[in-house]
Amino acid sequence: MKKLILTIAIIICLLPFKAHGEELSPRQTAIQNALKYLQSQQQDNGSIKNKDNAWAILAITAAGYDPSTMIKTDKSLVDYYLNNLNIKTIGDQEKYLMVLSALNISNPILIDQESTKLINYLNDPAWNDPIYLNDDIFSIIALRSAGIAIDNETIINETKYILDNQSEDGGFGWGIGWGSSPDMTATTIEALKSLQSSDPIIEDAIVKAKTFLKNTQNPTDAGFGWTAGVSSDVSSTSWVIRGIYSLDNQSFTLNDTEKYWYVNDLSPIDYLINLQNDDGSFPYQIKNTEDTFGFTLDALFALSEKSFPLPKNDDLKSFIKTETIPTDPIIKTEIKPIIETIKETPAPIIYPVTIDETNIIPQKETSEFKILSPTIDKQPKKEEKLENKSKPKPQVKGTSTKNNKLTYLSIFLAAIILIIGQIFNLIKIRKTNNK
Repeated sequence: MKKLILTIAIIICLLPFKAHGEELSPRQTAIQNALKYLQSQQQDNGSIKNKDNAWAILAITAAGYDPSTMIKTDKSLVDYYLNNLNIKTIGDQEKYLMVLSALNISNPILIDQESTKLINYLNDPAWNDPIYLNDDIFSIIALRSAGIAIDNETIINETKYILDNQSEDGGFGWGIGWGSSPDMTATTIEALKSLQSSDPIIEDAIVKAKTFLKNTQNPTDAGFGWTAGVSSDVSSTSWVIRGIYSLDNQSFTLNDTEKYWYVNDLSPIDYLINLQNDDGSFPYQIKNTEDTFGFTLDALFALSEKSFPLPKNDDLKSFIKTETIPTDPIIKTEIKPIIETIKETPAPIIYPVTIDETNIIPQKETSEFKILSPTIDKQPKKEEKLENKSKPKPQVKGTSTKNNKLTYLSIFLAAIILIIGQIFNLIKIRKTNNK
């Protein structure tokens, strides 16, 4: 009897400790390392890289963390963005509206005011150049993020304009006549799916877009390039992953039972994880040869298994405030290698977008929304959305195994002491009864 009670006590004590010992998946590990990298890049003014941090706020929120708790010298990332807001383009206004939604800003008057501004910009030729499609695509995402109904006249008009410009191959481009882009095709899927429409025209457009994406997936590494037939890159692959989640609402590791998006047993997620730099950031194409902040944001969003519009999340985790960045080593994990080494490609050519200053048309290119020239049939600008810098890695709340192990060890020891006491009481009672 004593042996049975002791055995049961030991098993009960070990259960929580064993559960805690489960390791993070490669995807979760990549997310934590990317978050550490981002926090290490925060400046004393609260910004990351002293840039427009709208995309950073969206990516961090997608990862399940509250960007307002990313603080450096008592200044948060969100405070910096809102205090330095500078709307110069439609893209800026779209990002602002998306940020307000992601942060769950409970100010209906503000949301309505900013939604109205965006609608006015879209209907103003001085702001909305009809040659660009990306502004129209993101406008649907921004307005739907703000809760604007699908029967809104602007949303209806923008949807028709986008569908009228679907290419014969099923894809969508950055602009009219520019050729199909996997990036914008995936983003268009997000926009169309946000309409929650059963309209056969919209459903048919989505099916064609999905087929286009599958046809452009690279057969060696499961990634995507900026157009069909070119080497995969982190940015395009990340944008496509967002569209896939919107399309199928699936996890590549769990629910994609048919492995539709797998190539040689690799998924697009595997492609991203294989390229993560040692400091947690992501390059454009070649591991540890680039350290580009904007691509890290793209990858973080994709790894978080989210798509636009971001779902409301009232249970965001908080960052640990760090004045001195810890020097603990970055998490390492085993991942499947890419079958064929990616050939090094020259840095993408940057094509400037000209502005007609006489008409005071705002520049279409923003720090986050990628733009290419309509007159040059070459590789489009893979814009360095934001730059990067240093390498230390601060601790993100919820990732410290040391503190958690101490907690579980304390519970473990307390449980043993309690159970041993109970066992002695039972023995004492039994002896008393036998007298």
